[in-house]
Amino acid sequence: MGPKVKKRTFLSESVRRPLYLLHNPVSELPTKQLPTSGTIMRHYQFLISSKSKRFKQTKLNMACTGKTGSRDLSCKGKEFCDPDGKTYCLLRQIVNIWAQAGFEDMIISELAILEKLKNLNKEYRKQIQAHSLPNETIDAKKSRENSFIEIMEQLFDIAKSNFEQLIRSDKNLPRTREAINEDIEFLKDQRTERKWYIGSLDTKSSAMLQRRLERYKRQEKLREQQYMSNSDRCMSAPIPEENLYQNIENSPTKKRHKSAPADLQMYISDTETDKNSSESDESDSEFASSQKSSLANGKMKVNKLVTRDELIEATTPFCIRGLVSPELQTWLLSSLVNYLGGNPSQMNISKSSIYRQRVKILENKATVIRDNYREEMAGKQLCLHFDGKILKHLDENTNQSVLRDRVAVSITSPDFLDRTDLLLGILPAASGRANDELEVIHNLLESYEVCDDLFAICADTTAVNTGAKTGIIVRLCNILKKPILWVMCRHHMFEIMISKAMKLIYGVTSAPERTFYKDFKKNWESFFEVLSLDESKKKFKRFNEKELVVGSKLYKIYSEAKSYLKFALEHEIFPRDDYNHLVKYDAFYLNVESQKLKNFVKHQPGANHG
Repeated sequence: MGPKVKKRTFLSESVRRPLYLLHNPVSELPTKQLPTSGTIMRHYQFLISSKSKRFKQTKLNMACTGKTGSRDLSCKGKEFCDPDGKTYCLLRQIVNIWAQAGFEDMIISELAILEKLKNLNKEYRKQIQAHSLPNETIDAKKSRENSFIEIMEQLFDIAKSNFEQLIRSDKNLPRTREAINEDIEFLKDQRTERKWYIGSLDTKSSAMLQRRLERYKRQEKLREQQYMSNSDRCMSAPIPEENLYQNIENSPTKKRHKSAPADLQMYISDTETDKNSSESDESDSEFASSQKSSLANGKMKVNKLVTRDELIEATTPFCIRGLVSPELQTWLLSSLVNYLGGNPSQMNISKSSIYRQRVKILENKATVIRDNYREEMAGKQLCLHFDGKILKHLDENTNQSVLRDRVAVSITSPDFLDRTDLLLGILPAASGRANDELEVIHNLLESYEVCDDLFAICADTTAVNTGAKTGIIVRLCNILKKPILWVMCRHHMFEIMISKAMKLIYGVTSAPERTFYKDFKKNWESFFEVLSLDESKKKFKRFNEKELVVGSKLYKIYSEAKSYLKFALEHEIFPRDDYNHLVKYDAFYLNVESQKLKNFVKHQPGANHG
């Protein structure tokens, strides 16, 4: 007889008995709150309690089959789902509850939800198997069970990572500002204390939202009508007269339109310029790369083979700089091709092709700029400048303007000869926290390969930047493993003193900006106009050097400061605009005579960051 072996214990999964770590099964999910992981697992155990479901695959018991080529699932009414009887599979029940809360367009794909459900069930099966092991200590068992119970009490979160941005720019269900803030707070509550509930339908808000939806539909319909009218207008643009093509072989005719490739031979001529340039044209090839005559009275003759990609490439930089959308660029090129005798449809000019080409052109130009910057910064001592900003951003999905955190990063160097600084980028960040901004800055420095050449950092004196433990500068020094000189901008120190005084006078405000500051800056020119050097001498008081005693300490300090400011002006010691202007202000006040002060003017006040 050997030693007595402890038998493995098996847990019953019957719907009539309590579940291990989950209490009793539930026959349906609660619809007044977003479901937790534990509630979902209790309901899932109830669904698979029947013999017909117990031995099937987990994914079949959790959801219906998926759509071909999509990350969503298709409920065909065969397994759990019966839309007529209002019974749905587990996944569809979860999605319906989130949709009832108004978050239908802010959740992850149904295939991703299914993966989360499978992982949750797998974790529960592991807990059951671990409970059956005979050699587990009591402390280890309690720790394992408590950690699993904490997971079960948390929200089964299927919201997208950019949930707040999506809900603020939701077009399908436009909300008021109060409703947006309430929905965001509701999700935060469901993730923590879970005191809020999904209420009944608000008829007043529902009617208002319905009116908004109808208004959006009317606007979309008007946009489509405008697009169609503009397209017809482009196709009906006047075609040049035939005599303009009499000196060119294979002039664009209707037959050529039908069989032409995606290129166009452009020829813009004038009778006067034709006479002057007809002899030179005969010796050129049929499709010369570029033939231009002398310009006279705004007239030009061009003989050039133009492809669709060349047209897009030539107009894209100016369209992007002028904030011209791909749609408007499509109309422009279609009208141009139609006017020159081509066929826009055979040139394959479309909004999608222009959009793809714009992306390629931007990527190519960005690569060229990046390579040039790398060559210019290689082997030089570099100073890093960065600052966080909250700027308006055009969301590509909703075409609406939203606020987004961005980080502006630039580089200066005493070794730069012909420029003051290099703007590396103004990149979006997930938030204004130190972790997110540090990630953006470090990745940008790595892409330009300048981490080893940094010797100084210039930034604002905010806690995010200068924190002793988690500040961006301290953590960046730890990542680079080198000491870096801190050149801090003290511009905001004066703002702190002014803000203290404003709080004492006007009290604390919850608004992001004080209207007093905005009105003062806006109406500055009505108080003090922009003055030239001669006008400034008459209006503003300067230092009276006649009151100084020659040979005194104050006279010595004054003379040294005056000579240094003149030297700094003549040799451009401070090339940056804000520092250079500060030197000019000091030189003006201390009566410095220099040619550099000839164009000196007093400007309207504004933010200048160091």
